[in-house]
Amino acid sequence: MINEARYCQSCKISLELRSLKCRYCHAILEYSSTHKQLRIIGYACPKCGSVNFKNETFCGTCGAKLSGRCPWCHNTINFGVIVCPVCKRNVMKRKLAEETEGTIENLQSQINQAQHEKEVLLRPFKDKIAKGNALIDDLKKELEKCQIRFPLIPFLLLLLLYSVIVFVIFQEIKSALIFIVGYGIFMLAAVIFEFYRLKSRRRAPALSHGIKKKQQALNEIILQQQKAEEQSEQTKIIRSMERTLKETKHKLKQDLDRMD
Repeated sequence: MINEARYCQSCKISLELRSLKCRYCHAILEYSSTHKQLRIIGYACPKCGSVNFKNETFCGTCGAKLSGRCPWCHNTINFGVIVCPVCKRNVMKRKLAEETEGTIENLQSQINQAQHEKEVLLRPFKDKIAKGNALIDDLKKELEKCQIRFPLIPFLLLLLLYSVIVFVIFQEIKSALIFIVGYGIFMLAAVIFEFYRLKSRRRAPALSHGIKKKQQALNEIILQQQKAEEQSEQTKIIRSMERTLKETKHKLKQDLDRMD
């Protein structure tokens, strides 16, 4: 039933788990079965832990001073005072914000450290994956070169046009020589290109098989990386810290909303 009101009735800040003492305003609480909620029974001395009333300046047991200073105007204020009587600012909100900010920075620092350690752990896998991708890209480029087709129809049309121009415009022996030389150049280019294409086509199956084999090896490395990442202690730490960070921020928002 205490869980129905797990925050201090004095400063409205959430209490720690299984605790009835507020670490911000030092209030001591107990559960009232009559009112069905927590109520304040006094304020704890930071030195001996004795319970004192709200407006007491010194502990009735050890005589320790039961006061602090306002973080804004530095006026002396007793334990349990939420709003500074001089500057009228919420002292507990400032304390909560400062302590929570430190907690958040600490959690974020631990997350960053774990992330860095995980990056170092996974770096060998990432280097292998990067090299594998680069090699596969090179093989794919070579395979694209092997798939170049010789433009046979445009070549024949160009050759026919060349023949018509030579015999129609130049009807001489000289024109026949020009035709023979030109035709020979065209045919030589076609033979060279066809030879290159056939040679490339012979390499295409080997390249395709090589790409498939490299891709399978790369997939195995990726699976190993994922397995190592899942099983790494850093991943567990990061997940735990991220959950704690999320809960801390949510708790801070709730506390600040209650104070307004």
